[in-house]
Amino acid sequence: MKITHTDGPPKDLLYFDEEMDLQQKDVEDVAEIFKTPLTGSYNWDYTVSDNRIKRLYELGKELNWNGSLDLNWDYTHPANEKLVEADEDLPHETLEAYENLTEEEKIEFDRHDTAELLSQFLHGEQGALLVASQLVSCAPTYNAKLYAASQTFDEARHVEVFNRYLQEKIGVHYPINPNLKALLDKILTDERWDLKFIGMQIIIEGLALAAFQMLKMLTKDPLLKQLLHYVVRDEARHVTFGINYLEDFIKTLTPEEIEERAEFAYEACVISRERLINTKAEQRFQKLKQESSL
Repeated sequence: MKITHTDGPPKDLLYFDEEMDLQQKDVEDVAEIFKTPLTGSYNWDYTVSDNRIKRLYELGKELNWNGSLDLNWDYTHPANEKLVEADEDLPHETLEAYENLTEEEKIEFDRHDTAELLSQFLHGEQGALLVASQLVSCAPTYNAKLYAASQTFDEARHVEVFNRYLQEKIGVHYPINPNLKALLDKILTDERWDLKFIGMQIIIEGLALAAFQMLKMLTKDPLLKQLLHYVVRDEARHVTFGINYLEDFIKTLTPEEIEERAEFAYEACVISRERLINTKAEQRFQKLKQESSL
């Protein structure tokens, strides 16, 4: 096992060659260290109260799925067809550079645009995996610890399937958007467990749920649609967990503490908005088109 530590995430696209025959000795893990003043808590009251969090935990067990068995990985979308239906509301559909692309170039752009979007989903799900594991340690109640543990497994499964789809069906990873990375850093390194709930369960998971649902409606790839169906089902529970758990806790805070958390949520929303602007896929094709016209 070879582990290389870096000061930040990769900045370049990572391509996957179908003909590569990698052995274990060829694999290099690239890791970035972050430090957090996380304060954990034991819970010695194992009484299982029949509340909303307990019911979500039970529902999660009932709806468990296996990304290797429950998805039709044998399907590969035709190379001459787009993965996503054109949407007039998407920014790139109104760009002059996009209109000037040939049909083949539009299909290539679709692959890269989808790869960039799914890559952000992948990176975000890894962040959610890390935050959920933190919540197991720092959530103060027994039911919350159990649910956070089940969510941790959900997030690991999401990382698995998004990564597999990108590698096997598109063949490229885009680096994490700097604004998404900043938001994940902010949530992971804060010592207050309830701000982790707000940042991850409400902001990131809530926005991700909407994005997953939108892509599920727009995609023409039945495998991707099936994958997103399962992920959306999980994410809906994760958002509900955050809302239900914080609803009672917020009532115990002072007005000053509530204002502080509202400011945190606002800043997280601003960062999330910024990560949707001026994507790498758009920049890449605008540059290619400009070069071809010279």
